[in-house]
Amino acid sequence: MRPLLLLVIAALLSAADKPRTGTFTTSFAERHPEGVYERMRLRYGWGDPEAGALYDIAKEEFEVTVPADYDGTIPYGLMVFTSAGKGGGAGGYKELLARNRVIWIGATNVPNERHVGPRWGLSLDAVWNMAKAYRIDPRRIYATGFSGGGRCASMVAPTYADVFSGALYLCGCNPPEFPSEKPIGKPIRELALGNRYALLTGEKDFNKPGTKTLFDNMRAQGFKHVDYFEQPGLEHAMPSAEWFEKGLRAVDRPLVEEAKALVAQGRGLEAKKPYEACRAYRQVIEGYSIAVAERTEALDRFAAMSPQVDELLRAELAKLGPASADKQRAFALRAAGFPCETDAKALADATGAKELAAILAQPGATTPGKLEKFRAAWDGYDCSAKAMEAYDGLAAKALEPVAAQPAGKRGKALLKLLKDWQPCPTRERTAALLEEDIAPELDSILALDKPQARAAKLTAFCKAWPGTAAAVRAEAALKELTAAPRK
Repeated sequence: MRPLLLLVIAALLSAADKPRTGTFTTSFAERHPEGVYERMRLRYGWGDPEAGALYDIAKEEFEVTVPADYDGTIPYGLMVFTSAGKGGGAGGYKELLARNRVIWIGATNVPNERHVGPRWGLSLDAVWNMAKAYRIDPRRIYATGFSGGGRCASMVAPTYADVFSGALYLCGCNPPEFPSEKPIGKPIRELALGNRYALLTGEKDFNKPGTKTLFDNMRAQGFKHVDYFEQPGLEHAMPSAEWFEKGLRAVDRPLVEEAKALVAQGRGLEAKKPYEACRAYRQVIEGYSIAVAERTEALDRFAAMSPQVDELLRAELAKLGPASADKQRAFALRAAGFPCETDAKALADATGAKELAAILAQPGATTPGKLEKFRAAWDGYDCSAKAMEAYDGLAAKALEPVAAQPAGKRGKALLKLLKDWQPCPTRERTAALLEEDIAPELDSILALDKPQARAAKLTAFCKAWPGTAAAVRAEAALKELTAAPRK
């Protein structure tokens, strides 16, 4: 029975590693860093939070559709949907999502009646969490929504042009809004003007005039890629799959055109500059999954030319032995994707290992700063992982005397360690100890009966323990406590 049991366990582990596909409902624990209220208010010019503006991400649900063909080898686009009512599913769009390599996600509880804080914020949270779970093409992240949800998409996509590549507005949209502060607003506006938008309405949709007016205004404002679609006979309803796909193809079109241009460029370079030709093909292979025909051609041409280019690169590699570490790393980058990449990285890694050994040979002179600098220079190499072990060892020695202090009296010392050290296993342990130590203090504050006293102590707590998870909890409790009724 033991061999059979091992086979079953191996099968379960293998299944767990596979990305989840199909249609399902899920929830998340993390917010998008730019989607929390304190960050959103900077972009929208909001004041203090109104009732309903804040929410607990763990209590929200999302409906997700991941095409069955998705396996993580090719990046997919992401369509983030906002409904005008309850539900966030892809409905009749599932087949076209598969054809166009797009994953769909929509929060299930963002009706028109809900405050815009969660309606807009949950779209950002969806991007943040799906990009961690799936291989998402950062240039194909689109906001969409129907009616009031389309208006939400139109208020999020341009304002967060650094998150969304564009949007598809379905029978509802508002004029774009940009942050008023120039350090934020100017670069966001420039990004938005270069992003891609499709405005879809119906021949009989009561929002048709506003949609057409917005299209004309966006063109006049300098938006480079904006298209208008009007489905014959459609009233105020979701566009058909055929018309939605027209909009999706429109926002994807500039990427396909870029891929075609790169393939043509590669063809023109093959005879005299084979390496540059292969670089053009690699750009298409790695960055243009939606351009199916162009990507297929690029794969074929790269495979045909790879042996020739690899031979040229190996001739360079043979002369590189005595070169500096910088030159070795630079060559390894050039060799990426070719068979000789393995040998190039091994040569550079050996040099890095010698540098690290020299640093560690002088224990008194080994400082966290030196190891941080080394890790940054050798990121992606085995020697960088070894440097991390040494760095973590120094951090562990620094934590040891602090951890030995009684709980409740070492908080400030733990906070200083978090400030002084970069992410490493010991820093995670430090953070856990600090959260454990200050949690009782926060619980006692939250248990206070008098709101005024609770608010004062929450304010002091946030100031005393910045950057901690407990401080985030305290800030949320303080906002809920001080939120004024919506007028």
